[in-house]
Amino acid sequence: NRGMGISIGRDADENVHIVAADIAGNIYDLTKGVDRPRLEIQSYQPDIPCEFGADPNFYLPLENILYNAGCAVLNIWSFSIDTVGAEGTLLPDFSSVNTTVRPDVMERASGIADRLSGGKFSDYQENVLDEGNFDQFLVAGEKDRTRTAAAGPLDFLASVVVPTTIDPLDSANIDLYIDQTILERGPHPFYIYLDTDDPDYFLNNHELHDDTLVARMLVTVVGGCLLDTVTMDFGVGGANMQWVVNTARLGTGGDWTPNGIEIDGDGGSYYSGGYIYGVNKYRIAMNVQDWTSGGGEADGFHSLQADPNWCDDDCAPFLTAVASLGEYSTDGFTYTPIAGSMVCRTYVDSVQSFYDPGDSAGDGWTWENGWDVDGQFDDTLTMGLMVNSRVFGALDVPSLANFTLDVMDITERNGDSLAAWYMGSLNDYDVGNDIPNYDAALSAGWASAPAGAGAAWGQIKIPFGCGFEPERGVQATYGYEGLWNETYYYDSAYFFLSTRTGVNDHPNTGDFQMHHQFLGHDFGPNETIRYGIAFFGLVDQDDPRDPATIAPVAHIANKWAGFGRGDIDGDNIITIADIVYLNRYVGDPQNEPGPIPFWHLGDLDCDEDIDIEDMNILLGYYFACDDVCPCGEWLPWTSYVPGP
Repeated sequence: NRGMGISIGRDADENVHIVAADIAGNIYDLTKGVDRPRLEIQSYQPDIPCEFGADPNFYLPLENILYNAGCAVLNIWSFSIDTVGAEGTLLPDFSSVNTTVRPDVMERASGIADRLSGGKFSDYQENVLDEGNFDQFLVAGEKDRTRTAAAGPLDFLASVVVPTTIDPLDSANIDLYIDQTILERGPHPFYIYLDTDDPDYFLNNHELHDDTLVARMLVTVVGGCLLDTVTMDFGVGGANMQWVVNTARLGTGGDWTPNGIEIDGDGGSYYSGGYIYGVNKYRIAMNVQDWTSGGGEADGFHSLQADPNWCDDDCAPFLTAVASLGEYSTDGFTYTPIAGSMVCRTYVDSVQSFYDPGDSAGDGWTWENGWDVDGQFDDTLTMGLMVNSRVFGALDVPSLANFTLDVMDITERNGDSLAAWYMGSLNDYDVGNDIPNYDAALSAGWASAPAGAGAAWGQIKIPFGCGFEPERGVQATYGYEGLWNETYYYDSAYFFLSTRTGVNDHPNTGDFQMHHQFLGHDFGPNETIRYGIAFFGLVDQDDPRDPATIAPVAHIANKWAGFGRGDIDGDNIITIADIVYLNRYVGDPQNEPGPIPFWHLGDLDCDEDIDIEDMNILLGYYFACDDVCPCGEWLPWTSYVPGP
């Protein structure tokens, strides 16, 4: 058959034959022979995340990684483990504590909790890797140099379980048991070798037992905290909610419902985004998906990584559903306790390097999302900052119902100085072209439609007012300039953070993203700074571009945290009326109303008392234009630590 056709038929003994011919006239009879096993390894370089924890024998399966595609039982006679390849090539050095979880590894996080259904395989073999028997499982000839050449410690491997048999057309796990108590952050690679009775795995005889012919996998256990969220309810009747993430992420449109925060029934106006900071063009840290690519977590940026939180040392965010968050008053006589929710979280920066030595154009730095250019976490780029964050949401106080307050302690944790650090956020608001608005007096940036009624969504840097720097400004990015084109955005991110003050609109029209520039700081060794971000949403506003629309939210958030003191009567401005009000209260605190809505607004020297000294400070500030501002100080509840 010159067309190289194929015929299928049975002979007299009912054996099936597949007969083919080639163009030279040769005939091939493909008749089934003896049943045999056929090993298929589904991934030769599996990466599997393992969350930090306290379990010394944590179950971590390489699920269905082995498959028998043959028609006979596959026998796995033995296996061995080593940290050096059979050809003697050393693995890269992943030992730095600043390395962390690769994004496509995080995408598979849901698989960690799965368990083997049980009873599927007839037999198992187990290697317990302890001090007494570790050496016997090393590949022959590599034992002497394994420890010194190891790229990652094997101490965390409590045991490894491999099936001894796999039935035809069946799959099997390789089960790892991890000592979470000693697992360090980052990737820990090692090799697993399998010696089986598949006669043709290398088209050669398995009985040679040559290391180069034994089936081999490079397994990487990645230690760290996986992406996790908790639901925080706030507002009147707890009708509003926010996903609080254990990183600096604020929302993920398309994957989460609501996208990140829901206020007054609006869960879509905030689409996606998160905090970002950096110290130069190449040292940028954030944790967001590239929500325009459709690639999910694999196309995200994950250089701000979750760490065990400061409340209960667990990777998940810690929720205190009933927390005491100060007191408020509507009349100056009765101060009612504020109840609400508090979530604490901790994250650190682990910066990726996108240097491409093969790039002949430019400087060799190729910004690409995810791992398109194999960007590796690089401890020479990592800034070494830790953020201990607590997010607050008040319940059943109408004036506090439309925002949450994130108070962050940022610590330089390596004993180094860190200059020219700037922090902001990148956000995609969907409120009608996302026109950027900014007001320095309110320390606020927000998005709105170009004109007319609608919603206002944005963020407020706290503290602000006399003696404090406000939010620096906002920058509109459009289409390909945002994460639609990560090369442009990441290349410009530090420029936005460090130089763009005020409101920076865009000449184009369309669906914008918005970049907030919050603050800058030069860190000293082991220094900690504290600041807050109020995340707000206002729906159905008559003129959302007018700063007067968001002024009540900005002022009440600032005052709630402990700032804006001297406004005694609660009208958001210091006038002669505040002096008269405070004078009456100081003279007769039993019968005259105190400051509203918060008592501490009359404590201008932050000594937790309201007396004549506070009166003198207010007089000097108002009449004499003293250089000394009324004090501002975080209230004790902003350092809230859950009880036992």
